[in-house]
Amino acid sequence: MINIKSISNIDGVSHFKFDICEETHNNLISFFHDMGFSNDETIKIDTPFSELSDEYIYLHKDSIKVHLFVGEQTAHMVIDSNIPQKDLIKLMKSDFRFPRPPTTSFLK
Repeated sequence: MINIKSISNIDGVSHFKFDICEETHNNLISFFHDMGFSNDETIKIDTPFSELSDEYIYLHKDSIKVHLFVGEQTAHMVIDSNIPQKDLIKLMKSDFRFPRPPTTSFLK
């Protein structure tokens, strides 16, 4: 599973930051296959991310545009689509682990 470190959404564009691990490219390929991306698109990310550095990868399908910025230890995935972020996160649950929301118990 890929551990998401941070999430943001501005005007329907979702940004996910995650650390690179051994399973990163396998989980991403699985996620994009689940989203209906073709093999021609997913082959673009079929390289272990630990072997990449300072790379930009662009994938697209219909109205979904994905920009991956791969650093040495961290990657940023920007998804520009008409899919609401709540639904997008539901699709990602099998390949990504999301941060827990902060507790508000100290406010009581």
